[in-house]
Amino acid sequence: MKTVTYPVRVDQTVYDNLVKEAKRRQKSLAELFRDLISYGLPALPPIPASYETLQEVWDNLGPAPEVLYDKLPKKPENW
Repeated sequence: MKTVTYPVRVDQTVYDNLVKEAKRRQKSLAELFRDLISYGLPALPPIPASYETLQEVWDNLGPAPEVLYDKLPKKPENW
C-alpha cells in the first residue's frame, strides 16, 4: 500500500474546533480527518492570492528526491 501525504491549511479557530471535536468523539486528530475525508469537508481555505505567496510554499518543500535508478530492482526476464 502506498501512503500519500497532502498538506491541509486551516485557520487556527478551525483547528481548535477540530481538536475539540476529536476529543469529544474520543478520536485522534488523524482519525477525525479520515472521517472528514470519507464524509467530505464543507469547504477548503482559498488558494494563495499571489504567485509570491504560492512560491514561498513551494520553496519550503525543498528539492525533489533523487532517484537512484541503478539501485531499483531489476525487471524479471519473463515480464
